This record gives sequence, structure tokens and C-alpha cells, in this order.
Amino acid sequence: MNFVNNLIDTLKQNKILQFIVRYFQGELYLCGSALHFDKPRDIDLRLIISKENFDNFFLNSENWVKQGQSGEWKVERYIWARICVLITSILSWDLGLNIDFEIYPQIEKYKVDGVLIMKKINSKGEEETVKEIIKEVLDEL
Repeated sequence: MNFVNNLIDTLKQNKILQFIVRYFQGELYLCGSALHFDKPRDIDLRLIISKENFDNFFLNSENWVKQGQSGEWKVERYIWARICVLITSILSWDLGLNIDFEIYPQIEKYKVDGVLIMKKINSKGEEETVKEIIKEVLDEL
């Protein structure tokens, strides 16, 4: 259990993860084998964002689910996959861990079985614009 607690603390303090959660206005969950083993193969992180945000960032979530089931991906599904891979790569490099990061819409099909790590609100407890998020992050650097 120490591994999980230390991992959760590390994830909560990571500035890149904080930015991603705030930017996408989502909730970040730790899932998978990291919850059960001290030496997991990878660290599964799932960012759940509202259906509306998902539709705005990527594509219609119903079509996204259908494309995933059929294997007949369109350009929007490839963009989603590339963004997930890019964030995975950045986090793996920054944290020195084998990260598997994915973004999902908040729909019935994608209920998360994991531990909530971060929520979408800022330090004042309010939602914010992307401009405000970037300004605050740059001010902290």
C-alpha cells in the first residue's frame, strides 16, 4: 500500500498532470495493476471529461465509441489516439515511469474502476478558462 500512496502523492504534485486535468476540465483516476501490485507493468491513468468537452475536443462520443468497436477509425479518432500517446510520452519522461494515459468521455460505457487523483477545479474552487490556466502555469515557472 505504501507504493500506491507514494504514487498518488507523486501524481498529485506533478505540474504537467495538474495542467492537463485543468485544461481538459476532467477528473483523473489511477487504475489497473498499480492499485494491486508494488511493481506494476505500467501506471494506468484515465482522464474522464464531460461528454460535451469530449465532443468539443475530439468528436461526437457516440461516433467515437462506434469507431472503437468497429475498428473503422476516422481522422478524429486518430487525433484522440495521438493526443493520448503524446501525453503518455510526456508523463513517462517527466515521471520516469511507464505511464498509460487515456482520455474518455463521461458516459455509461466508460465507468472507471480506480482512485480519484485530481478534479477539474482550480485552487479557488472554480472552473477557469484555458487562458487563465496557461497564465497561472507560466507564472509558477
